Parts: sequence; C-alpha cells; structure tokens
Amino acid sequence: MIVRKNIICTVCPVGCRMRVSIQDGKVINVSGNDCSRGIKYANIEAVAPLRTLTTTIKVKNSDLPVTSVKSSLPLLRDDLPRCMKIINQLEVTAPLKIGDVVIENILGTGSNIIVTRNAYT
Repeated sequence: MIVRKNIICTVCPVGCRMRVSIQDGKVINVSGNDCSRGIKYANIEAVAPLRTLTTTIKVKNSDLPVTSVKSSLPLLRDDLPRCMKIINQLEVTAPLKIGDVVIENILGTGSNIIVTRNAYT
C-alpha cells in the first residue's frame, strides 16, 4: 500500500509544497520540490521527523524558578512526549551555566539535555 503525505519544506524560505509517496516505510517518490535539499528533507520528515526539543527545567537554590534547556541533537518527534515527562519530573540545583548537561543520553538517543540560560544562586 502506498501512503501519500503533503508536507511543506522548511529548509529555505521558499517553502515548497511537496507530495511524498511512502511504501513499506520508505519514500518512493517526492514531487513539488524546487531543489535537491527538498528531497533530503522529505525523506526524513515523511518517515522519521526530527525536532530539537526546547523547554524549561525546574531549578532549586536559584534566582529563577526554571531555566531553559534544549536537546543537543534532534530527537524523533514521537519521542518528545516521553522526553518531556522525564524533564518535568526533575529539579536541578543552581548554579548552572550555558552548556551544562542536566540529562545525559535521554531515552538512549545519544542526545543530551543542556542548559541554554545561566541560573545563579
């Protein structure tokens, strides 16, 4: 069975509207793209979309109740709710500086959750 998806490419500002055909979990056809970068994007987005996770984490002993964090590598979109559940259950302790790892290898993905805003005591 062939599944068809309509996606909008976000690689550049053009925003090509592409139609992607998928069979057995593999992209078999991409149309509507103006450049080859669209084909690469469609192959990832249509089968296993990736997102950089950005959120906040609770901080104790800090001037702020939370600080911002992000994933060091893009994660599968379907994994984001499970990652958020882990992050929301944690509370880290200040001081924290940009780049500090607060969760290593979340869900075994190879991606770390890192601090993106300093949190002082």
